Amino acid sequence: MDLDQWLDELQEVIPGRVTVVYDACHSGSFLSALTPPQGKERIVIASTKSDLEAYFTSFGDLSFSSFFWQHIINGMNVFDAFVIAKNSIEYTYSRQIPQLDDNGTGVGNEDADGELSQEAFIGTGLISGGGIPVIDGVSPTQTLMEKETSAVLYAENVIDSDGIQRVWAVITPPDFEPGDTEKPVLDMPVVEMVHVGGNMYQGIYNEFTLTGTYNVAVYAKDVLGGITVPSQTTVVKRSNEISPATFDAAGLLTIPCLDLQGTSFSLKLFLTSYDTLSFQVTDINQVDACSPCAVFNMETSVLHIDKLDLGASYWADLTLTGMDTLVFYLSDMGPNE
Repeated sequence: MDLDQWLDELQEVIPGRVTVVYDACHSGSFLSALTPPQGKERIVIASTKSDLEAYFTSFGDLSFSSFFWQHIINGMNVFDAFVIAKNSIEYTYSRQIPQLDDNGTGVGNEDADGELSQEAFIGTGLISGGGIPVIDGVSPTQTLMEKETSAVLYAENVIDSDGIQRVWAVITPPDFEPGDTEKPVLDMPVVEMVHVGGNMYQGIYNEFTLTGTYNVAVYAKDVLGGITVPSQTTVVKRSNEISPATFDAAGLLTIPCLDLQGTSFSLKLFLTSYDTLSFQVTDINQVDACSPCAVFNMETSVLHIDKLDLGASYWADLTLTGMDTLVFYLSDMGPNE
């Protein structure tokens, strides 16, 4: 590769390390080609893995480069700026995974990577006075039923000493596919939030039309261009159709849709004791958003089954005896009216 040859020749005649930052689709493919010469130090940063696309949405504000250089300008070392930019990007776009190689192996994000870049600064390394905005909190996880398509999203205690220019949310629908991985992703659904008083900003999104989980990343930008690390929330759209839990002759209790703090799971429990009516969890899997027939209460450790099909419809409460063993016992039960 020409770039590697040029850098090798450069490092033979200059002291110190070289840092390469490449933000593009498939940029991770450059890591293996840009290893340094023997005895030389080189930090190579790619904005995504070799088989994944890069995102440049909100006119480029929400890109790896934007986050990385913002923190470099604020005096952060290369490794910390990379980690914050990486986390910010992955919170918003699950299909972009930035890479860093500073131990010279040509492989990104190894356990041994980071030691060199923690001591590296680009520029003076002085912290600027501007800083970035802060979002203290966002709207919690919301659940919509089949006919509901709108939800209010908000950010509270949005603060910056320079003044807030913009607050907005980027929404990733459950069926999102970036398409051609050779081209950067430039557009995602966005909700602009307006100032509604105090330090609160609010917006409404009206296109929650698909069943599934929508990931929402909320940002604020100050008048100097500084952008927050994203704050996350979700909106879960459920189908109205409820499949009941079932109990078969072999002693298997099957719960097709369990709500656990806004996330849907399927759960199977096997009856291990007829005397104590104890059930052992044998299988649990996250599933697409669905209308739950059961809910687990983290505070009381009670699994409430609202619809249990035993030929007739029943409700039942199962109490968890211990997180280590995942054993429940039947604590209450009755017929549905």
